[in-house]
Amino acid sequence: PALCKAADDKWSHFRVQYIRLFSRLRSRFPDEFPEELYTESLFRWAILTVAARAFGRRLEWMALVPFADNLNHGNVATKYDFDVGGNGVFRLFPTGTNSYLKGREVFNSYGRRDNAHLLLHYGFAMLDNEHDHVPMFVEMFERAPSVDARLKLLRYVNIRKRELFKLDRKHFEWGVLVFHRVAVLSSRKARELSETIDDSIDRGNNFMRKPLRSEERRVGKECR
Repeated sequence: PALCKAADDKWSHFRVQYIRLFSRLRSRFPDEFPEELYTESLFRWAILTVAARAFGRRLEWMALVPFADNLNHGNVATKYDFDVGGNGVFRLFPTGTNSYLKGREVFNSYGRRDNAHLLLHYGFAMLDNEHDHVPMFVEMFERAPSVDARLKLLRYVNIRKRELFKLDRKHFEWGVLVFHRVAVLSSRKARELSETIDDSIDRGNNFMRKPLRSEERRVGKECR
């Protein structure tokens, strides 16, 4: 559902861009941009082509580079440049430990992208994508018992009352554990802990990483 919504939002954004741009162009140059020739579908195709194929981050201007834009994506290290030393040449080459054996497929990197981004903007996903992640949204509700104490504890570890965490296979997200630990504390324990801290930021390196006691493991109805 989230990906479908993102695709719908993307299409809606393109439509707004098209209407705004060509309304101005046709008001000033009515004979140069006829609607039957410069259609919305053609405008959308042009934007998608440039967005998916153009090089530009390391160039002075965005450019479409024939052949180079035909390479498939891989989670590999690559770089590109143009006109180094005035040679007038565009170069796309592997870097770091990346290399290619003779006869093997050569890949480009579209960036460190998760599968949702790849599917939305390029139309494919990777079976074993090391950059894939799962978003997790959490919120401390105002009706939670001793909510002021809980919010103080969250601020102490630099976590907001509404937070978006990204869970991936390479890193353990301490923030998720800390947030849920604060959420399931009893009211008494939340108040006691909040009274032991100051207004500095601990980032979860102090008491919030200590093992849970049996009393703290009780989720209880009061925190739901």
